[in-house]
Amino acid sequence: IGGKITPKHNTRGGIQMEIQSHYLISEVTNALIPAKKIDYDTIVIEADGSTKHVRRTPLQIVKDSCLSNWSTYEGRKRAVVNYTNYRERVPIPINPLKEIIAFPTHGVKHYDCCWIMFNQVDFYDRVYINSTDQTKIIFKNNHELIFNMPVESFEKLMARTYVILDAIKRTYRSSRFLVR
Repeated sequence: IGGKITPKHNTRGGIQMEIQSHYLISEVTNALIPAKKIDYDTIVIEADGSTKHVRRTPLQIVKDSCLSNWSTYEGRKRAVVNYTNYRERVPIPINPLKEIIAFPTHGVKHYDCCWIMFNQVDFYDRVYINSTDQTKIIFKNNHELIFNMPVESFEKLMARTYVILDAIKRTYRSSRFLVR
């Protein structure tokens, strides 16, 4: 799952955190959050509640993960657009056989774009923080994250992703080449 891990030392010689040079999305990945830090670009939240700090952007991690599953990000995106006509905030099947699909919370080049793993979302709800409509996501491990986006936008992303998952399941069920 990981890559090379580099310990980050504080001024007193103790270890603050480990920074990875590489990360691949798997069944245990909940979300990729842009870090906006000098030492690392992404905070990965995993199903066991742990976090990883990675020197690759969320989009780079998504692209690397697609490649590790025998496709390119561009190819996966093109396939989704072909089947669904979704053109913005396109959910990406990272590993269709394991039903791992990630969707972006914003346009993929947006500074605040996070990637959520559809298969890890258990529940979501509207919350108001400072009179701003936001979405609280509860993952299957009961870990909670709050995103600055209206719940209606999040619902639309979840619905889009479900459509893609359903289409993938139908395709693989009808495939005579798939090992059953």
